[in-house]
Amino acid sequence: MTPEETKTLRKAALYATKEIFSFQEWLKLLDTYLQGWVGVTHSDLTDRLWRDVYEDELSPVEAIEHFFDTTTDVEKFWRTELYGM
Repeated sequence: MTPEETKTLRKAALYATKEIFSFQEWLKLLDTYLQGWVGVTHSDLTDRLWRDVYEDELSPVEAIEHFFDTTTDVEKFWRTELYGM
């Protein structure tokens, strides 16, 4: 993916809702934004009900912001979410 394509996908991630994008398209936007921000994809984050978030009509950016707002201990997040420890 070119840098311009990535930039376009990240912009779309600000406004994507189920009225505009299918769930698979929404996940692709979510992953693009996550990859650029913290270097992971949705599959790296265990036990997240992304379909429910999509159905609640949050954009990928809102979903990620909500996820990290509710994660108070970043070290614990990296240890448990990414490494399963």
